Amino acid sequence: MRIQLALNVEVNKRKPGYANFSVEEPPLKLVLSENADERLNHLGGGVFHD
Repeated sequence: MRIQLALNVEVNKRKPGYANFSVEEPPLKLVLSENADERLNHLGGGVFHD
């Protein structure tokens, strides 16, 4: 399975092999890591407050 997600946001934090994005609306945080293997290894959720 392949998932595609298009976001019009800047990178929030970037390190070698790692990047995360924070989206205001809808409240979402996306983390990309080169260290992950080819399967989904973490999925989290939470409540975001201003």
